[in-house]
Amino acid sequence: QENKIIREICKDIPISNTIKIYFIILLYNKKQSLALLEEEVFERKLKNDIEIIYDSLTEEELKIIKMRYGMDEYRTESNSINSIAEKLSVSPKKIKRIEQTALRKMRKQCLTDKKSSSLKEYLR
Repeated sequence: QENKIIREICKDIPISNTIKIYFIILLYNKKQSLALLEEEVFERKLKNDIEIIYDSLTEEELKIIKMRYGMDEYRTESNSINSIAEKLSVSPKKIKRIEQTALRKMRKQCLTDKKSSSLKEYLR
């Protein structure tokens, strides 16, 4: 119940303003420890940052990245380059090229976009 209230309150607050989110969570959910609150705020910021990075990719690049790393709807599927190539009826070389291009674009977007600051520490 309390988590529902927190989500409702936080949904319109810009994710980059983690201090406001932190205090709202603190006020409405006194039972959680400080570490859990910080983790929740960071996780929400990270998800938002990932969405910003996704926006820099083409649909094909995003699909291959999700398939390759077992994300979202591809969580349970095999993620080898060969299996992806077979599913998409293209060569493994093409999958590898698209993956490398997508990763380069994501890295560049992350390092240049001030909004995706929480991802920078993972890509250095």
